[in-house]
Amino acid sequence: MTVQNRCQLEIQAWLDGNGRSDAEWVALDDWPQSFKADFERLVLTDPTRAFDEDSFQELRSHFLWFEARR
Repeated sequence: MTVQNRCQLEIQAWLDGNGRSDAEWVALDDWPQSFKADFERLVLTDPTRAFDEDSFQELRSHFLWFEARR
C-alpha cells in the first residue's frame, strides 16, 4: 500500500470487514495525500487552524447531503 490514499483504503477495509461497506462516512483530515484527489468524502482541514468554522460548515454540508439522499 502506498502513502497515497492509504487512509481511504484503511477506512474502506475496516468498513468492509465489519459489514458496513455501504455506510455513510466522512473523513476529517489535514493530510490530503492520504486520500485520492478530489475524494468527495474528505473534509480537508488546514493544519495550522485545525477544526475551525469552515471545517465545521463543510462537514455539516456532507451530513446534510447524506440526509437528503435518504
